[in-house]
Amino acid sequence: MLFVAGQPVPVSSRPRYLATDDIDQDGLADAIVVSTRDTLSILYGSETSQTLFSAPQVVTFGRRLRRPNTGDVNADGITDIVVPDESSGAVWVLLGEGTRGFAAPRLIPVGSKMRPYAVAIGDIDGIGGNDIVVGERRSGQIHVRLNTAAFSFRNGPVMNTRGGLEQIECEDLNGDGLPELISVSAGRVGRVSVFPATAQANGSLTYGDPMSFNTDSTKASFATGDFDNNGTRDLAVLSRTRGGKNSILGIRSTNPDHSVGASLSLEAPCPDQGRRRFCRARGIAAADFDRDGIIDLAIGLRNRAVLGALGTRRSGVVAIMRGRGDTFVAADSAPWLEKAPAEIDSGDFDGDGRPDIVAISKSSSLLQAMRNISSPGPTVRRKRRVEPRR
Repeated sequence: MLFVAGQPVPVSSRPRYLATDDIDQDGLADAIVVSTRDTLSILYGSETSQTLFSAPQVVTFGRRLRRPNTGDVNADGITDIVVPDESSGAVWVLLGEGTRGFAAPRLIPVGSKMRPYAVAIGDIDGIGGNDIVVGERRSGQIHVRLNTAAFSFRNGPVMNTRGGLEQIECEDLNGDGLPELISVSAGRVGRVSVFPATAQANGSLTYGDPMSFNTDSTKASFATGDFDNNGTRDLAVLSRTRGGKNSILGIRSTNPDHSVGASLSLEAPCPDQGRRRFCRARGIAAADFDRDGIIDLAIGLRNRAVLGALGTRRSGVVAIMRGRGDTFVAADSAPWLEKAPAEIDSGDFDGDGRPDIVAISKSSSLLQAMRNISSPGPTVRRKRRVEPRR
């Protein structure tokens, strides 16, 4: 697999959170960056730019903005952006207007005593219009805000997981068409929880007790993908461990009956392991980078012993783990980043059919893309999927 470093793009001071989606529905992935200075920057993918993106569009609002997410909140067919505000006890919704425009941010209260940190979007009540799932970092509580036809929100179910919540997503893992809730928490004892969804007669969803497993992490993130090629989506959890150790990549397989099993545990690769140094994980992304039909993983790492693309110290590396169906192996090459990444993600930003990689650097306030120029690998036949009983 081969990648070429794109020209870095300056973004608002101290970017901290990154998300990707095709916001303007032009077939190119776009990037959303949230800064600790309470700015949201949108960079649209570009077929011609050396950076792989257009110039950032910047919006300033809120008090302590946290991890964003995207989805069609008001069911008009246009992608919207939702951003939690940890100081306001609320989330901000930016409704898409098409042609790369958004309405002014609208504040949706969650609770005066809550500190929203992460958000997910999905149709929980089954009446159309996506609902908003909000996670609080301190308590680990997950609150569902149900969307009504008039775009007002009412209280939905509340779920509990461990404090230190870092990320939540609303995704169909087992292929039954119902979105599970997935949360990951870090701390002295971290936890990953999967809340199984069950459909009621009226179309609404209820969530059962979570299937949970602990992690030893001071920082954690996850990505999903069908890593074993059996038709269900699995979890790849990246845990930053304490002390002089490499970060740990844990793969958890999911099954049609909602069960989650432990499949694989690997050390994140470190290009300078021979010098007795270790690499700290800074984000994970899943995509079929070599286009062989099996999902691969990209892991952002900080490594003070390596030189960046311009010869600077304290740079970073995005290590590629090539999927083999039953395991992951380190790829022969990895793209170098000019600065250590704060987070990474993936998407086809230039429209050539290859998933690229994008990273943000908090220390230098830069966004940098890695253009994928890999040749297609051999196609792998998918395993036959076992359909769940109805």
